[in-house]
Amino acid sequence: MIHLTDGVILYHGSYIGVSDIDMSRCHAGLDLGIGFYLTSSLEQTLAFVPASIRKAKQRKLIPQEFRIEDGVVSIQAIECLSFVKSMRYGEF
Repeated sequence: MIHLTDGVILYHGSYIGVSDIDMSRCHAGLDLGIGFYLTSSLEQTLAFVPASIRKAKQRKLIPQEFRIEDGVVSIQAIECLSFVKSMRYGEF
């Protein structure tokens, strides 16, 4: 069991692992606009991985042979207050 005192665990599903959030690599035209999408739901993240792979294939970022099993769930442990501050003031 993970115990958090000043942070939160968030998940990101993709075709690649993400160790650091880099807003300059975010794509425009996403459902809610440009951004790096995270959720506290592991189940929601796992369900998104196939869609991420499908979109990456359409953009020719990965080969057509790329398998759903090769998708990645990245875990981000974020200190809530510093994350909100950095997003609010553009310190990403």
